[in-house]
Amino acid sequence: MKLTIAIPTFNRLPQLQQAIAAVRALEIPPGLELHLALSNIASRDGTRDYLDALQLPGIALHIYNTPFWEMRFKKDIRSNWVRLAGAVPRDSDWVWLHGDDDVILDPRALHRVVALARSAEQPRLLMFPQAKRSTGSGQHYAGQLIDLCQAHGFHEMLGWMSQLVMCGPLFFAAMSDFARFAGESLDDHDPRTEPTLPRRELLAGEDPQSAERLTDSRVSAFHHATMVLRHFRDQVAVFVDDRIIDEQPQLPPGQEDRPTRRSSENVRDRFFYLVDDFVEHLGLPPRSLSPHFLRYVNKSLADLMTNVLAEDLLVPGDCLLDRQGKLERLHRLRELMADEAQRQELSRRLALIEDAMRRESSESRRAMQALYQATKQPRLPFQIMPA
Repeated sequence: MKLTIAIPTFNRLPQLQQAIAAVRALEIPPGLELHLALSNIASRDGTRDYLDALQLPGIALHIYNTPFWEMRFKKDIRSNWVRLAGAVPRDSDWVWLHGDDDVILDPRALHRVVALARSAEQPRLLMFPQAKRSTGSGQHYAGQLIDLCQAHGFHEMLGWMSQLVMCGPLFFAAMSDFARFAGESLDDHDPRTEPTLPRRELLAGEDPQSAERLTDSRVSAFHHATMVLRHFRDQVAVFVDDRIIDEQPQLPPGQEDRPTRRSSENVRDRFFYLVDDFVEHLGLPPRSLSPHFLRYVNKSLADLMTNVLAEDLLVPGDCLLDRQGKLERLHRLRELMADEAQRQELSRRLALIEDAMRRESSESRRAMQALYQATKQPRLPFQIMPA
């Protein structure tokens, strides 16, 4: 069996070094051939030199390490994933996606993966939660992926990239779709060669770091999860409630980059494009999504999206998606909801929002403040599965 751990990275050298140190410490089961694929297209923090010198005895390395800024190309987060998919050996039996700021906690994790891959369920996808969101029970939940998403949540099953261990053929099928959405192809050219993104010269005096903001990106916050569900929808998947992998501890104040990264990548507005994914890429029909499917950590996607739009009305500012675009997607989300009580609650919120958009008054502002506070509160447990 050949398994490839695949890590895209951008300006996180200290975290990347920790992630790779944990990979280096993994016990490799007999009969398993371990590979590590990495992609770096835009880092300016020493990552390129580190990867050029990287050696891991016993682990085959496959590295794309050509920053786009040197070639004066527009940087796009999706293209880092496309370069990564190009670096992964095509004959990989399994591919474990891995964030550059995450870390495998259990040195025997590969023994678990191999045992699950060879289990009687014959799964095509394995999923592990963030350790901090696991009960540590070790319980397995097996079934068709769409059923697991309906029972436990689309984001909870697929949203965190480091939880996904995919069979090779379907990984490449999903990434091929992902590449097409980014205007590239895994088949038409060698992904290790010069990228096919549109050329964009830096303006006079323009700082490449500020130019890296993804303000023009219309990709959803979890487009990778959409592509995975599209190709694994009816495949057998296994979710394992155990503490195998987690986010790395936050850096000291002033060095933590997650909030800044989320802001620069417009994550808050890109949640709304999930509705486009559900309708256009997944073809989900009206009234088909359970309340559990729409779970996002300890609240619902409806809560999250309503909260963002209420904040936009209270504190106007530059947005990737304007208020009307957000409102339209909330209406479309309501049509996807199978639960009547959930639909009615969102209808009530939408009426308040539409009133606030039509007229500015102290009454409508108070209504938005109350809505913002109400949708900010957690409604669900932090752990994915019940204790």
